[in-house]
Amino acid sequence: MLDSIRKRKEHWISVMIVLAVVGVMAFFGVSKFSGDQRNPGSPVAWVNGETISQRDFYRELEFTLSQYRSVLGAQYDEKLLASLRIPQRTLDRMVQLKLLTQQAEKMGFFVSDQELADTIRALPYFQKDGKFDLESYSKIPNRGLEERKQREQMVTSRLQAYMANRIKALPSEVQDSQTITGTKVDLQVAVIDFKALAPRQEPSAQAVGEALKNETVLKNQYEMRKGDFTDKARYHFRQIRVGVPFQASADTKKKAQEKMNLIKASLTAANFEATAKTQSDDEFAKKGGDRGWISEGSLDKAIELALQKLSANQLSDIIETPAGFFVVQLMEKQAQQVKPFETVRAELANVFVREQEQSKFVEAKKKAWEDLLAKGQSLDDELRKNKVSVKKTGPFPLDQGSIPTIGAVDSMMDAIFEMSPQSPTAKRLFFYQDKYYYLKLASVTPPKSEELTKNRDQAEKTLVNVLQGEIFKDWVSSLEKQASIKLDETFSTKKGPGSTTL
Repeated sequence: MLDSIRKRKEHWISVMIVLAVVGVMAFFGVSKFSGDQRNPGSPVAWVNGETISQRDFYRELEFTLSQYRSVLGAQYDEKLLASLRIPQRTLDRMVQLKLLTQQAEKMGFFVSDQELADTIRALPYFQKDGKFDLESYSKIPNRGLEERKQREQMVTSRLQAYMANRIKALPSEVQDSQTITGTKVDLQVAVIDFKALAPRQEPSAQAVGEALKNETVLKNQYEMRKGDFTDKARYHFRQIRVGVPFQASADTKKKAQEKMNLIKASLTAANFEATAKTQSDDEFAKKGGDRGWISEGSLDKAIELALQKLSANQLSDIIETPAGFFVVQLMEKQAQQVKPFETVRAELANVFVREQEQSKFVEAKKKAWEDLLAKGQSLDDELRKNKVSVKKTGPFPLDQGSIPTIGAVDSMMDAIFEMSPQSPTAKRLFFYQDKYYYLKLASVTPPKSEELTKNRDQAEKTLVNVLQGEIFKDWVSSLEKQASIKLDETFSTKKGPGSTTL
């Protein structure tokens, strides 16, 4: 049953009607463009010989940006939105509108001056006390451009409506889309970590001996794992701390710093221990501030940087950290030490052999299980023998687009439409976020017949809207491929064979 509605599922993935997209798009280098209007009438693009001027482009660009600022408010962030390339997208949208206007004219669509005037008079932002305000309209600069833009939008809207009204959905398509929307499935899911299934045993002495002969491989392993064979630098030191509470006021911080200034003024290497016992306000005070040996990477970065610069018995300057103000005295230091290759050579060979054997196990086990799945067999017995748990997702609707506890993974969602009660197991494993997933259909609950009857009209309307959008999108794409489109070199192009970049 799921396989029979698989194709209809595609209509529910995305809807895109070009003329309806005013364009909440993001900002990309607008500063790069905004100051470059030396010749506002010069073209930024040619569409079948007709131009799109700099003036029109920048007005549309600013309109799009103002919409985005309005939507985001205080969250508007030009740097965050830079990668979405708003100037290029804006120009693409204007090219599409130009193509549609040209096509509408070829097909005989027309907007009279009277229709245009009536539309402009009805626009809410030219109304005053419920009537058209000629004075407000007269203040608009470049009214001719505004009227031309309004006429283009009206004629292309008529073209779109003409096409949309001729797109209908077959009764079988409506039923299929209703089935997708109303069907719920419950899956059995196993998350498989093949490495964890590999047997844990020491490699044979023979295998390790062979690995020891491969000097090049072992040295490469040593370089890649050098961090594992490195003892970090260590510091034995004392500290005096004047603490600052979390989110303390500026006045509290100031008083803490003044206290530390007084302590530091009389502090010496000789009296550091005694001063720490009476003046430091942490748990190390009773030990004279003695922290013992601490490895690098375990301390606040500012304290570590100070310790790196000190010699034995030397005192640091005052150090400010989120936890307060510190002065430290270095007692002893041990530099970072890297174990020589020869001392860890046997360990490297052992690890290398273990990883090779693990890799062979993983590949063999994965292939064996995928072969079973390809034949339509389940892995239930294999998972049980290997103590891999299988859990149910619980029923969820197909049009949800994501699997509970897993997420929106297209390959897995597509696989669900290939399952049926007669053939419930997915034909392969799915790799996602460093794990393999096994899917099996536990149950399918189609919508009740009365629900289909009750919601049929709304389902038909929704499906027709989707079909209209997809067909219109494809048609606009075909117009682009057939057109001669030239863009300013500033902009990238994805147009058809006749397109060029200037």
